[in-house]
Amino acid sequence: MQLISNPAVFEEAFRPEQLEGRAEQVQVLLDCLSPAIAGRKPFHAWVHGPPGSRKTAVVRFVLGHLEQQGVSAVLVNALQRRSFYAVVDQVLDDRHVLSGDEKYTSWKLELLARHAREPLLIAVDEVDQIPLGERNALLYNLAALDRIGLVLLSQSRQAAEDLSRTTIVSPLDGKVVQLNAREGAVVVPGTMNHP
Repeated sequence: MQLISNPAVFEEAFRPEQLEGRAEQVQVLLDCLSPAIAGRKPFHAWVHGPPGSRKTAVVRFVLGHLEQQGVSAVLVNALQRRSFYAVVDQVLDDRHVLSGDEKYTSWKLELLARHAREPLLIAVDEVDQIPLGERNALLYNLAALDRIGLVLLSQSRQAAEDLSRTTIVSPLDGKVVQLNAREGAVVVPGTMNHP
């Protein structure tokens, strides 16, 4: 008698055909990241929730779906990679880009920028485990790359709210022309270069 009908569900690479109870979250994340399918820069996303809320499962599911459509993706666990340098190093390793023994983050970032000819999704799980200064550097530098889309996972909103204490200087002046968001609504920020 077999107790487990499908032992493959315990394998790291297992991807279910559907993710029960998370259809709305899957769709929102797909909406943010799907511009990568057309070769455009995807929107960045922040996924937060308590341990066990299946954040990582949702992100893995969406990344798997997009990878089937030709989009490259890397999932980095910040419990193992706790610095900007270590995250970029793993992304380069996963992309099979030889980075040698170079110790400068700026060199690795430049190498990543040169090799990201197509959109690349970088998901950083447990991003709140990266010290704030390192996290700010990671977000600022990776978000600025042309074809990179970031998906950041954390246990609480606090990791995202900590960024409100960070000043990012832009050469462009912005003006909010309309804001129709309600509390609790999903908002995807973006920019337009026409009136």
